[in-house]
Amino acid sequence: MTLVCSNPALQQLLSAATGAEAPGWRETVVEAGQAWGLAGTGAQSIWLPECGVWVLEQSHGNDHADVALLHARVSPVVPLQDGMRVRALSDGVAWVVPLCPDLLLQYQQGLLGQMARWAWCVQHHAPAQRLAGCLLWMHEACADASGWPLSAMPGVRQLLPAQWDRAVRALLHSQAVRVNGDMLQVQDQAALQRQACTCHAAVAHVPAVL
Repeated sequence: MTLVCSNPALQQLLSAATGAEAPGWRETVVEAGQAWGLAGTGAQSIWLPECGVWVLEQSHGNDHADVALLHARVSPVVPLQDGMRVRALSDGVAWVVPLCPDLLLQYQQGLLGQMARWAWCVQHHAPAQRLAGCLLWMHEACADASGWPLSAMPGVRQLLPAQWDRAVRALLHSQAVRVNGDMLQVQDQAALQRQACTCHAAVAHVPAVL
């Protein structure tokens, strides 16, 4: 039986492999809130998300700035380079495999494009629009998630507390979301769509490259 994967890069590797997996492959269960970078992962490895939603972070001194949203069909190959790390926004599964330069080059341009779109969005859209766009993207990518921790939402650390509070209140006022404890939950997807910018929607349904 042929294994069918959500991640097109993983499917591509499996199709070329003689067995179920190749030497050096490692399946990893990822928990929401977990963050990891180059240290301890091996510079000659790449990560292939199979399910779950991640955010890519870039270091700025002692802090980290969010620069892209990831899941299996959007940036299916995640290289861990110096100064970058990944933070899981939901529980999921990933494969860690030895570095494959051809595969990395095949998908690298898509990741760079997402990082450029993120930077453009931060400069041109209001916090409430960006929050709605990220939340809509995450909801569509991981519809079975029960919600998203307010304190861990992408972009929150790049905003002043007052800016973040106004952004959340704007979405609450439109009844697009509700807050349950520390969890931000989508209440009305159509209302959220009306509030959101389209920066993340442009890469939400990238076709597989096989």
